[in-house]
Amino acid sequence: MPYEETIRDYSMSIKGEYTLPEFIGYLSTWSGYQEYCRRHPEDLGALLQNLQQRLYETTKTTKPVEELIFHVYFPVFLLLSRKPEL
Repeated sequence: MPYEETIRDYSMSIKGEYTLPEFIGYLSTWSGYQEYCRRHPEDLGALLQNLQQRLYETTKTTKPVEELIFHVYFPVFLLLSRKPEL
């Protein structure tokens, strides 16, 4: 922010629980992924399918993917600023 009076509040976060397919579905909504799909239409779905497979293999479990629960934590911050009076 170009203003002197600026405060960053790091006390907030978003927490959630997702099954592996739900988490992959959530990632598919991200604008970065949507832009990737726009630029690489030949690769639609392959990136996230690969990620899902790699995440599943990392867990070293035999549970079905629908039973894997991921606890997700997204730190967020709030940036507050005030434009100086003229």
